[in-house]
Amino acid sequence: MRIIMRNWVTSTVVSAVALLMAIGIYVGEARAEWPERDISIIVPMRPGGGFDLIARIAAPFIKKHLPKRANVIVENMPGAGQKIALKKVVTATAAGYTIGVFDPEDVGAIYVAEMEQVKWLDIRKLTWLCRASAMPEVLTVGSHTGFKKPGDMKGKKVRVAGYGAGDMFRTYKMMRGVGAEPYFGLFGGSGEAALAAMRGDLDAFIVNWAVAKRLAETGGGKLMPMFLYWHERVPGLDVPTAKELGV
Repeated sequence: MRIIMRNWVTSTVVSAVALLMAIGIYVGEARAEWPERDISIIVPMRPGGGFDLIARIAAPFIKKHLPKRANVIVENMPGAGQKIALKKVVTATAAGYTIGVFDPEDVGAIYVAEMEQVKWLDIRKLTWLCRASAMPEVLTVGSHTGFKKPGDMKGKKVRVAGYGAGDMFRTYKMMRGVGAEPYFGLFGGSGEAALAAMRGDLDAFIVNWAVAKRLAETGGGKLMPMFLYWHERVPGLDVPTAKELGV
């Protein structure tokens, strides 16, 4: 997951720490009165998921290190497969007041698959500097499915969640890896997907391990992390890797 900032020169992708450095350098050399208004962090998902979590963790640190007092406001803009939020960031005035949290895989997939519909997106003007997070994803299933291990899904139609192009691609790979046939439903984020799985309206979804752990702990036994989509286990998380389970 990365943070995209529409900066003073071009569209730049930075982590919260790199963003603070960039602001400090720019203000110290040129415009000490910046910022003159509030700063927005655009999240392409509904509240409660990993994207939203990253934005809300970053916001107070950005505010703390600004050279001039201003609010840092998290704005959730779900819909249209993240394109509403992405367009908001990409077409914003290049003045440093609009920041976005996106998965670069989602942005790349949107650019390639929908080039004619997103002429406002020039991916060559996005500079990816560093990550805001690097969190392995977990395939999480609803307890109503009866799925206990990957083999239980083999040869079955599984209702899965899609949030963005990158997530859908990874979910598709997971499902094909276990021999299941995925049927996608579009959701505004992992929080919405989790509620659907708890109701029994969805069978499985992927989410970063930190959110998966929280959902498992607070879901009343209705959600089960099945395996990590990663090459090694996460310390302190009792969830096997896909490799361990033969996927």
